[in-house]
Amino acid sequence: MALVHNRHRYSDSPALSEYHDFVEQCIPEYRRGTFTTAAGTYSTIDFYSELDTDLRFQDVTVRQWEWDFDTPLPHFLALSFSSSLIQRSAVMVGQQAVTKKLTELFEHYAQDGLLRQPHVTEVTFATRR
Repeated sequence: MALVHNRHRYSDSPALSEYHDFVEQCIPEYRRGTFTTAAGTYSTIDFYSELDTDLRFQDVTVRQWEWDFDTPLPHFLALSFSSSLIQRSAVMVGQQAVTKKLTELFEHYAQDGLLRQPHVTEVTFATRR
C-alpha cells in the first residue's frame, strides 16, 4: 500500500505561510499541518505510526520529495479554490474576500508574473502481512 500526500512547504515560503495564516483566521479550529476528519474537525495524522502499530502491515517506510512549481495568478486561484480549506474559508468570509486576499498575496510575492509554491510529497509505504 502507498499513501500519498502533497502539502505546502509553508516554512520555505513567506507567501504560503501568509496563505495559511489567512486560512487559520477564516477557520478558527484549523491549524496548519492538520487534516480534515470525518466529523469535519481538524487533527494531525501520523500514517507511519498508525500503520507501524497495525498488525496487518509490515515494512512500513516513509519517503519524501521536495519540489517547487511556479504558477500565474489564474492557475494559483484555481488551485486554491480546489482546496477544501479555501472553499470553507469562502463559506466563512465570502468568496470575494478570499479572492481579494489571494490576489493581494499573489501580487505581493510573485516574480515576473509567477508565484513559486514549494511543496513536499510524502509517501508512506506498507506491505500487508
